[in-house]
Amino acid sequence: MANPGRFVGREGYLTWVGRWLEAWESFTVEPLEFEALGDRYVVGRILQRGKGRGSGVEISMETTYLFDFRDGRLARFQVYPDREQALAAARA
Repeated sequence: MANPGRFVGREGYLTWVGRWLEAWESFTVEPLEFEALGDRYVVGRILQRGKGRGSGVEISMETTYLFDFRDGRLARFQVYPDREQALAAARA
């Protein structure tokens, strides 16, 4: 799992992203599809591409983002390897 742990608030998010990007010479995120699940959740199918810093290894993989909104604001954001795991988390 990439950068496991709990990161809270704006500063936590910036720390998480910063640590992730340190590993890459280049890294892009391409949104492919978004699906609202009621009023609270949005599931996004995402294509990530990158080139490893130092290794030069190139990757391309689909992943799933789960956005959890409360009172009109983003309360939680999680990354899952596939849609089914994101949906299970939304149901929990």
